[in-house]
Amino acid sequence: MKFDKEKTRKLLVGLATGDCQGITTEFFKDRNIYKLYKKYKKRGWPFTPVGREQWNMKAGEHSDDTDMAWAVVKSAYQKQSFDPSDIANNFVKWLHSNPKDIGNTTHEVLSGIANGSRWNESGRAFYEGNKQGAANGSLMRNGVINGLTDDLDEAFEMSLLHGIITHYAPLPVICCAIHTWVIHKLFEGVNPLEDLMWQKTFFSDWETWLNNSKNEDVITWKETVGKEDIEEEKQTILKTEFHHYEFNPYIGNFSRCAGYCLLTLQIALWALQWALDDKKFLAPMNLPEEVFAKNGVWTLGWVSLIGYDADTYAAVTGPLFAAKFGELPKEMTSNLQIHGWWNQLTKEQ
Repeated sequence: MKFDKEKTRKLLVGLATGDCQGITTEFFKDRNIYKLYKKYKKRGWPFTPVGREQWNMKAGEHSDDTDMAWAVVKSAYQKQSFDPSDIANNFVKWLHSNPKDIGNTTHEVLSGIANGSRWNESGRAFYEGNKQGAANGSLMRNGVINGLTDDLDEAFEMSLLHGIITHYAPLPVICCAIHTWVIHKLFEGVNPLEDLMWQKTFFSDWETWLNNSKNEDVITWKETVGKEDIEEEKQTILKTEFHHYEFNPYIGNFSRCAGYCLLTLQIALWALQWALDDKKFLAPMNLPEEVFAKNGVWTLGWVSLIGYDADTYAAVTGPLFAAKFGELPKEMTSNLQIHGWWNQLTKEQ
């Protein structure tokens, strides 16, 4: 493992920025978004975090997305190694802190670990009892992985291992791997989404790594989920529309799929493409035109206008923007709680 302090900080800030912007509209349906915008626009939202009154969350205070990403970063920084068992222990400590926001899958799996299961056995047991589960709880924290290594194969391994602590099913694992792969390419100065066949290139890279991995836990995961299920989810990815050049928060049925890992990944990759498209976007019905007058990196704020699982949609998007644009604007990041946590951690070492 090669812990890149500056890269990790940027990715973490990107993730936390999206989380803190989106927490304002988490669980809100689209018809209520404009009311929130009118309420908070003088404070800069959706481009500046304003918190969430219903949960007594102040501006810059984050949700479970950043909490769990922080647990990964803290473990890697303190140990100067990638230890999924230690990360799982950090997750359990966080569970015992009674967080305001935690997903059902994550809660059930971490409760199993707290009761004595090995770091990946509770996630495996949950998967074996619910093989169709494909929540986004591992994807939401995945954005920091590329700060822990500059080697793509090692990043794939870390992405899988931290993911299966809570989300063992193949689709969340693959979504995390795609997220990791795109961020890695962006740091190399390449936008892989410019290739309309990028999914095939990704699978070539990922399957080469997976088939050659010597890590026992990776091998066990591959054998447990089986070739057929991995292939089935591969075909799901290959058939999914990731190139969407118009902002439309009403695609699909968000109310039924809000926590779905694949929809979350789609939104994040759409947002990256919106950010890199220099054309003028028209505001959808009932959404503010002035917000869509700001594009580029500011597109991160658009994601909050989707509502439903907006904090996670934006937390997955944020690291992509950090990899592409570097430092995000101070208006977005200046009041983040995570700055204090980071400064304290790095000061201690």
